[in-house]
Amino acid sequence: MTVATQKRSTKRARSVEARAERRDDILSAAERLFAEQRFSELHMARLANEIGLAKGTLYLYFPSKESLFLAAVQRSLDAWYAAIGGRLSRHAFIDPDALARELTDALVEQPRLTRLLALLHTVLEQNITEQDAVAFKAFLARKMGRTGIELERLIPALEPGQGARLLLQVHAVVVGIGQASDPSPVVNRALERPDLQHLQMDLPTELCVALSALFRGFAAALEAQGNTP
Repeated sequence: MTVATQKRSTKRARSVEARAERRDDILSAAERLFAEQRFSELHMARLANEIGLAKGTLYLYFPSKESLFLAAVQRSLDAWYAAIGGRLSRHAFIDPDALARELTDALVEQPRLTRLLALLHTVLEQNITEQDAVAFKAFLARKMGRTGIELERLIPALEPGQGARLLLQVHAVVVGIGQASDPSPVVNRALERPDLQHLQMDLPTELCVALSALFRGFAAALEAQGNTP
């Protein structure tokens, strides 16, 4: 490689690195704003101002607000699955209640994730390109596949592929309970009424109960299938 070629390669590498850092900065700023306000109230112009970018430059990194927050979902999911993997690796066997606690505790460490997941199917995925959709679903399939293998190690009744399928159901439960436990400010005030307080939902408590029931039901279904002549 000539000196000129080396310089061009180094420059390209630095450019790619700088672009990745800028992209991470944009995501971090979006997550900070999302912690303060709801998705519908968060505008790209304010985000651009927050990080000192022209609005047009922001769109060079993310073509829409939905694609930006889809990337934020992916980053939070990546952290959640990493935490789950670390927790499960400490077990040689795990019962449904303990598994539910581990997944719930790992989720609590990602406070933005449940709010982001509540937007995923009804908002974010409604305005993205097919390329973004394929990339995100492929990412999700990889994460569920790898963690599913770990579940299959801990739960011998699971056949290959069933661990990932179980995680897909976990995903659905998290989305549903996440939405129900994060009402709008108006609904929150309504639920403070003494006659309505029983409708309030605490995410960790309700999620742990629901996941434990899911795992027990999944195990019972597998046992019934095994007993079928």
